[in-house]
Amino acid sequence: MPLLIVATGCARDQSALAAGDGGGGRGGAGAEGGSTAVTLPSGQGVGGAGGASGPSSGGASGTSQGSGGERPDEPTGPPRLVVVHGVPDRERAAFCFASAEGEGLDVAPVPPGGLAYATSEVAPEATLPGEGDVTVVLVVGPAQALEEARCDALLGDPETAPELERLPIGAIPRSAIDAPRVLVLAAAGCLGGEGHESDVAEAACGVGYTPSSPTASLLVGTPSRLATEGRVGLQAIGASVATAPFDVLVRVGEEPPATLADAVSLGATLPFPPFDALAAIDLAPRPLAAVASLPGEGVVLAEVDLGAAIERAGLDGLDDGETYALVFVGPAASLGEGAWWRGFDVAVVPTR
Repeated sequence: MPLLIVATGCARDQSALAAGDGGGGRGGAGAEGGSTAVTLPSGQGVGGAGGASGPSSGGASGTSQGSGGERPDEPTGPPRLVVVHGVPDRERAAFCFASAEGEGLDVAPVPPGGLAYATSEVAPEATLPGEGDVTVVLVVGPAQALEEARCDALLGDPETAPELERLPIGAIPRSAIDAPRVLVLAAAGCLGGEGHESDVAEAACGVGYTPSSPTASLLVGTPSRLATEGRVGLQAIGASVATAPFDVLVRVGEEPPATLADAVSLGATLPFPPFDALAAIDLAPRPLAAVASLPGEGVVLAEVDLGAAIERAGLDGLDDGETYALVFVGPAASLGEGAWWRGFDVAVVPTR
């Protein structure tokens, strides 16, 4: 059963999520390295369709996509749903989960009070409908209003909490939610509105954006739980509708950067197996950056403060024997911050 992603009147197909094998990093249709298949709406063709970014380097550890070697088995584990705020033109965002009939539960949005940009939260099981497919509704607005809101009222009565915007951005099949793996749900694109215009607005929000034609949508990543003893595992998830495929490198201090993944496209989760060239001691507090560059050319598009992203995630650091997804969100990597949009950034998500 394909997954229909409803995004401001357009459709995205992420059919990889229909598989219930728990194979985070294994199930992407038409792509190596665990890319989740993404068919973009007409006019939003940044980065191409299908998430097929081709072979991706595992960096200095020698692991590599497309090498022809035997692929390791993906570990199973408890189902885990993680939401990410990647909408650059809104300060805070939260999520409600509705049944197929559009009904929400008598619970606060996830999380209560909302998320800051480029941060994440695990969705408690109690916030999800008990059965059937789930519609993901983005809710944005002031922190206090998000704190006081209840999803059943928000979704049942449009007059409730008028200071909060709400927008269905996608639907997830129950088989994907119940699969023994991690699903990362990133709200991407822009909501638009009065004053949200610019000559470079499409670079901020994706092709086809106007203030009255938002590009807010749902990107789904399936990071791996594979981990290496004595090493930190890393994967990259492309969740910026305005960014063409880019290479991801990790720079530690003044050392030359190590390649984490090649040509990360929209919806891709790379590499598989995870990059594991570095240990926790290598990533101890010091200048630490995630670098986005043009594929194969080494031209730097952006450097993101990875240390700050780790702190935003509430982590003291990255631990050996654990794997983390780096979810890249926001405008085109080379654009920078604007008058009404935040810059290209990354949310750090533990996968176990």
